[in-house]
Amino acid sequence: MVTQNIDFLHQRAGSRRVIAVHGDYWSSHCLDCSEPFELSQIEELLRKVDVPRCSCGGLIKPDVVFYGEAVRDLEPAAAVVSNSDLLLVLGSSLTVLPAAFLPEQAGGDVVVVNRGEVGLSPGPRRFFADVDLDEFFGEVAEHLGAS
Repeated sequence: MVTQNIDFLHQRAGSRRVIAVHGDYWSSHCLDCSEPFELSQIEELLRKVDVPRCSCGGLIKPDVVFYGEAVRDLEPAAAVVSNSDLLLVLGSSLTVLPAAFLPEQAGGDVVVVNRGEVGLSPGPRRFFADVDLDEFFGEVAEHLGAS
């Protein structure tokens, strides 16, 4: 699974092989000395101060990709996508680069489910559903007799 989400929900839902190209907030590090911090440590610091700092005095930054920073693990993400038989693109406008280019590299069919326009051109083996995710998967479940 490749995600741009930073909320760790895929992992909480049981996904074990997640490539989070925009990082996540479960870990942080000091911008000066690179000391790592777990979320529980940051939560504890935030009870005491508004801006968490390391013992060295440096600012502590969550391991989230901010605008202007390079995404993470783009090569492994591209490899997973290019080896896919089926790529589901769910709830993405495909306008945030460079992750928006990943569906172009899909090895198999691409199904895009998103409310509104997306930044992927129509083409062979590309299927689009301009619909709410809950509505779409409700219909899928109904079709499969799983509702």
